[in-house]
Amino acid sequence: MVGIDFGDPLNTKDENKHYIVLLMCAVTRALRLELVNNLTTETFLLALRRFISCGMCSKILTENAKTFKRSELEQKNLWKVMSYPTLIAFYASHKIYWQFIIERAPWWGGFYERLVRTVKLAL
Repeated sequence: MVGIDFGDPLNTKDENKHYIVLLMCAVTRALRLELVNNLTTETFLLALRRFISCGMCSKILTENAKTFKRSELEQKNLWKVMSYPTLIAFYASHKIYWQFIIERAPWWGGFYERLVRTVKLAL
């Protein structure tokens, strides 16, 4: 299981806002921080893809943000358009299940929410 959350915007020297995507494996407690330029679905899916390339995950736990909802929809659409049989077999055996925490209940994602605060303090 992987917990995912966005941190608050960071202002950099180039006067642009950047965000940190925190991806944390609940089994190994491995933490990955990805710096992204915006909160769009495309940039989030690229960060998720880089995280999954290190090892597959079967369950993703996130809050109910629009970016995460749209990402789940894009994942579902991906299954409909794949046509290569070996690729379908690989992804079918590692199908990702997306679970959203209850709205207005951030303590459900406590294992990664606590790390967001720790990362903010360090930065």
